[in-house]
Order: sequence, then structure tokens, then C-alpha cells
Amino acid sequence: MADQPVLIELKVDRPGDAAIADVVAKALEGRGGRLAVMSFDEVTVARLCQIVEGRPVGLLIDTLEKLGVEGVARQAGKARAMGCDYVGPHHSSLAAAVGAAGGFPLVTWTVRTAEELRLACEHSAGPIFEGFSAALAKSTRTPI
Repeated sequence: MADQPVLIELKVDRPGDAAIADVVAKALEGRGGRLAVMSFDEVTVARLCQIVEGRPVGLLIDTLEKLGVEGVARQAGKARAMGCDYVGPHHSSLAAAVGAAGGFPLVTWTVRTAEELRLACEHSAGPIFEGFSAALAKSTRTPI
């Protein structure tokens, strides 16, 4: 299991307080393996982009219902401006995020069904799974 990639999501209790970014960056120093960090909190992500070296940093984007097409595009633009390495839109926001992401790599959350996995594949987004069975993945004829 040591060779498995790790995706760290920072849940920020006090939005706009980037102190967690410094703690996480220090904890990542000298660690081997494939690690990436992400958060919804823009201040935290902006700080991570400044101080985390050699690890991908991404901004998570909320649902299309919550943000609308313009809001999703605005978030993707902010990710580019901050210096993110990838964008993480909710699966409902994928279509709106693809163009706005400007070719950025995408991951999408939270994939629980075959339809959500199909959307991820259609938009070339790495799926973040939860409660997803291998049997269901195989039934959708995906490459995983």
C-alpha cells in the first residue's frame, strides 16, 4: 500500500484562515510517495500554491446547483490565477468546468454511481470514489 497515491483534502473550519496550509506543508516536507492536496477554501489553496513544492495543489469546486455555470467558471479561473495544478469540480459541475479549466487536469467528486463514473470518463476527469464497487466499475466498461 505504500506505493498508493494519497489525495489530502483540507477541511477548513475557519474559512480565510490559511494557518492549516503551513502545518500541512511542513508535514509534507521530506515525505516520499505520490501526494496531492486540495481544499474548497481559496485562501488555504492560494497559500498552499505558494509554499508546497513538488506536490500538486488543487481547488475544489462546488455543485452546479450551488454555483451556477458562471460560478463554476469563476472558480476555475481563480484556480489558474492562484497557480493550482488541477481543479476538482463536483461531477455536476464537470461540463461547466472543462472549458473554464483551460486544459487543467481535472478530478471529480464524489463518484458513487455508474452514471457519475461515465461523466468523469467523458470529461477526462480522475474520479474520487466513495462506496463504489469494483463490480460496478467493470460493468461500465471503464479502463479501471
